[in-house]
Amino acid sequence: MAFFIIKASGEKEEFDLQKFRNSLQRAGADAQLINDIIVRLVDMKPKSTQEIHDFASEQLALRNRSVATRYNVKRALFDFGPDGFPFERYVAALLHEQGYEVVVDQFVQGACVVHEVDVIAIKDNKKYMGECKFHNNAGIKTDIKVALYIQARFEDVQQGWKKNELDKNLFYQPWLFSNNKFTTDAIIYAKCVNMLITGWSYPAGSSLGELIDKYGLHPITALTSISRKQKSEMIRDHIILARDVEKMRNNLAKYRLNKAEIDQLLKEVGGLHN
Repeated sequence: MAFFIIKASGEKEEFDLQKFRNSLQRAGADAQLINDIIVRLVDMKPKSTQEIHDFASEQLALRNRSVATRYNVKRALFDFGPDGFPFERYVAALLHEQGYEVVVDQFVQGACVVHEVDVIAIKDNKKYMGECKFHNNAGIKTDIKVALYIQARFEDVQQGWKKNELDKNLFYQPWLFSNNKFTTDAIIYAKCVNMLITGWSYPAGSSLGELIDKYGLHPITALTSISRKQKSEMIRDHIILARDVEKMRNNLAKYRLNKAEIDQLLKEVGGLHN
């Protein structure tokens, strides 16, 4: 029954059946559907994590598109590319949901030079310089070089803020977001310099994956009822979250969707609330 697969990083490892089962359970699949998928998957013996994901997503979508959407979330974040700007908007939406005042894509005068900052967030007398490191695939981790670069920029930005802002009592802190994992050195360094970091599975309890589940902020790219091109068009119209589709229900025809397709899309989005 055991077989090996190739991860996105190129590493070879034994397929973890329990881990796969857990991912289907978290997405909301029932026991019968999970068992059906596992039986067929073990018989297939896929060669890579990509094959496993594609097969599971297809099978879930045949039974319940909302479950498929929840299952797709991690890989859907990679589809925010290629430039990563939609990921910045997504991070801003996630922070806004948690009560932060948020602005994106700002030019900030530091002590020495002007910096383009991805996200600025304020809450509880604290001001954060947020930087978003976007990756197009799961095989690349955010490493210490990224953290070092952000810390150097933050030190200049912080001095500029302290010099120019009227509120001298604000506490300033850098915050690194990634749609992927961090290297061990990046985590150690971030702790050392008091930099917040949020990635797909870090930190425990408030990782990107956990926050998405908690607040229901599924990315538009996770939906199964629309094509990649239609998703790109919606992103260009600043529709980043799946739930925002409901607000656009009267304008969805502009994306070349007929009534049946619109009904199916709204049903998929509506099911995410259950």
